[in-house]
Amino acid sequence: LVVVTVLTSICFIPISVSKLIPYVEEQIESNLGVKAHIDKLVLQIGPNLKLKTSIIHLMYPDGQKFAQLNSANLYISWDSMLRNEPVLKRIKAKKLNVKVFSNDKFLNDFLMNLKEKEFNKTPNIKLKEYKISYFNKENNDTYLLEGNNLIIKKILKYKNYKLKTCGAFFIN
Repeated sequence: LVVVTVLTSICFIPISVSKLIPYVEEQIESNLGVKAHIDKLVLQIGPNLKLKTSIIHLMYPDGQKFAQLNSANLYISWDSMLRNEPVLKRIKAKKLNVKVFSNDKFLNDFLMNLKEKEFNKTPNIKLKEYKISYFNKENNDTYLLEGNNLIIKKILKYKNYKLKTCGAFFIN
């Protein structure tokens, strides 16, 4: 009974692990080729390791911010931790805000890093709200994709993704 009580309490009590912020930011930079800034980090132990943060800022290598995740939960599987290669299994966030411009110096590099990422190492994504803005400076066009409940899941058998959302696409 004591062992069950201790294990249960460990699984549900959040532990502040702000000392791991530089490591997580370094992993994001090596995986995506962009810098990240995380304010504080909380760890919860359960079926997966869950890292919770109130905000994640994503920036190009020159420091220009282009995206922000609010109330983000990052899930890391135990088996990847045991192999000493932590792999992000799932990302869950309350809100994603992305603002990019056609003349962004590092946009193409970032998109190429995403494209070249191994399928098995890409996480499933669940967002309550999202807003993605793209400004084409050459034609002075604005493209906006926004909505609620975005779910991007991997379909392992077909090495493809399933996309589910409720949203809208606006031009100018």
